[in-house]
Amino acid sequence: MRGLRRVAGFTALLVAALLAAGCQGYTSDSHRTLGEFLDDASLQSAVKLKLMHDPDIKSLAIDMEVVRGVVYLYGEMPDPARRAHAIEVVQSVPGVARVEDHLKVVTEGNAP
Repeated sequence: MRGLRRVAGFTALLVAALLAAGCQGYTSDSHRTLGEFLDDASLQSAVKLKLMHDPDIKSLAIDMEVVRGVVYLYGEMPDPARRAHAIEVVQSVPGVARVEDHLKVVTEGNAP
């Protein structure tokens, strides 16, 4: 029984240490804390939902990555108007700090 308490106590300390380490600030630009990663994942889900519910955009394939609230958009758009509209939709989502546009306008005439 005493050994079980020690193991439980050690496990609780280990979990607390790991959680505390996950809540620390950045050690470099490439590392996010667990909380920041979860915030970005939640924001990405919100952005995807907003795009899926927009009738002008929902059928388009837009890839994205979210890092520290910055949304990076990738993909091909059929015209400049829809590209601009997609960016506006993403910017309207609460929590989006900035949109990095890497969308390319590809019409039938200039498709590779």
